[in-house]
Amino acid sequence: MPLKMKYSMTKRDVQSVFKTKTALATRFFVFKIKANNLEHFRIAFAFSRKQGSAVVRNKFKRRVREICRTHGFDQKGFDILVLCRKPLKAIQPLDWQNEKSKIIQFCENHQ
Repeated sequence: MPLKMKYSMTKRDVQSVFKTKTALATRFFVFKIKANNLEHFRIAFAFSRKQGSAVVRNKFKRRVREICRTHGFDQKGFDILVLCRKPLKAIQPLDWQNEKSKIIQFCENHQ
């Protein structure tokens, strides 16, 4: 199901979130977050083609969106920008479990 237009971020929104200092840095990702005046969260990803194929990038986008949705960000007004530090194909299942727990903790701290 495609993302509705009201849930997408413009280039100006992404640049404004990028300039914020509130961030979570993990081994593979950097999450930047900024409050918005909406009743829902918006999320943007900045993954280059060097990070992996489209299949790999989209798989991690779906995973991160689902974590944010199920752990409370869906009711909060936040803009989230996800940056990738290392190639996504280098993430092993155990590494993903560690990343997932850090992301969940970050989501729960910002409720």
